[in-house]
Amino acid sequence: MEPINPKFSVEQLYDHFPNRFETIENSTLYATIEAVSEIAVPEVNRSGDKQFSFYLPLQREGGVIAVPVDIVNVNINHKKIIMRMKNSEFHIYEGEQQSSEHLTSVLAEIHNFVPHLQQDPSLIEKLVPYDQRTGRIKGKYVLKDIMSAGEKERILTRYQNHVAKNLKVERVSLDDYLETAAIGYKAAFEEKSEGLSSLEMYRRWADGRHGGMLDIKDASSKQEFMEWYEGSDWEGSHPFEIVFSPINHGIMLIPPPTYYNPSFQYILSVHDKWFIKKQVQMVSAIIDNNVAFEAPGLKSDLDHLCGESYLSVNYPGMESFFYHDSEEEKQKYFPHITWDPLKIPKWKTE
Repeated sequence: MEPINPKFSVEQLYDHFPNRFETIENSTLYATIEAVSEIAVPEVNRSGDKQFSFYLPLQREGGVIAVPVDIVNVNINHKKIIMRMKNSEFHIYEGEQQSSEHLTSVLAEIHNFVPHLQQDPSLIEKLVPYDQRTGRIKGKYVLKDIMSAGEKERILTRYQNHVAKNLKVERVSLDDYLETAAIGYKAAFEEKSEGLSSLEMYRRWADGRHGGMLDIKDASSKQEFMEWYEGSDWEGSHPFEIVFSPINHGIMLIPPPTYYNPSFQYILSVHDKWFIKKQVQMVSAIIDNNVAFEAPGLKSDLDHLCGESYLSVNYPGMESFFYHDSEEEKQKYFPHITWDPLKIPKWKTE
């Protein structure tokens, strides 16, 4: 068999596909991916999607490596294929749109690499470097400014004592909502919030898609706020994302009470790990102000700040820890990472 001689280098792959998400409607490309997939035996998930695992050989620093490529033939739409490679994802449909010649070349490289893997499956373990693999690591080995266990218990105890008061609020106005959010803003952003009204703070840090909430005519009217809240015009907007995140919901403050929050308390939550510390600062301030609220995810948020929860390793997204296969990082991080097993394709000719 001829030696492995990749057409692309790692740098060229990044140049052609720089962390991109793209939808392509091209029947020829669709058929090509389908034909490549037919070489392998798929795994079928609960949704009935067929999942295929392949590898793309690349040149790097004079040697050869391989990177995982996932192909998913989506069952809920029989004419859709998803292809994931490095930090790029392509959703491919039939159609007449112009395709990418680079993507077609990548598929050819994947196809040409298959005979090598069929002859020697151990190439997967040998050629996939650890900076191209995924796994998990406890935050205490990566994060800076780890919260002490004592501080965690102090905050949890204060919160539990607050919850035990069983405070309730039946209805709120726009002013009430913005003033409650302002308590959090002042704690989380401190001097940046000085001199700003509650409305100005909301406009500065919230998502911005308020769904008509800021158009309520009488900001002091609980009736008007509830009529807006119980309506459907704001659905699809993010009026309660009081701290915006570009990668996930940031910090959410859900007012009481309606279908979306049947309790008679505000609900405070965070969905982007970058804002957990600020959300915990908000929790303490809201407790100080004796507001009826709950923070259902507080314990797991504090576990994260204490470094006891796991971070993803090398997954796409800003919340992942990215491992570099250097001597320094091997010593510092490698012993603490639990690596996901590499997927070994099964071939229909076997």
